[in-house]
Amino acid sequence: MLAFIRMSCNGPQYHRLLEFVQALEEVRECHHLTGGDDLLLKVTTTSMSDLEALIEALLPYGTPITSLVLSSPVERRRYNVTGKLTTIARKPPLRRR
Repeated sequence: MLAFIRMSCNGPQYHRLLEFVQALEEVRECHHLTGGDDLLLKVTTTSMSDLEALIEALLPYGTPITSLVLSSPVERRRYNVTGKLTTIARKPPLRRR
């Protein structure tokens, strides 16, 4: 199962949470965020009960909000960041009459 878990925590718990998630095999990625959440975790588990156990293990560190992935219609492996909008078709400017 693939899921994303958004974590909100208070200041003193933040570094403890980081140490904890680094040790978890289920955590594939961890991103520090702006806005209302502190971390975004990309996790994989073998069952719903394993996901539930993972969420329960995160509870002492803050508030987890979980979203299950149903499918991934777009999945890219390489990131070609050029600084240009290469995938958006640019339209020529409109001519005034």
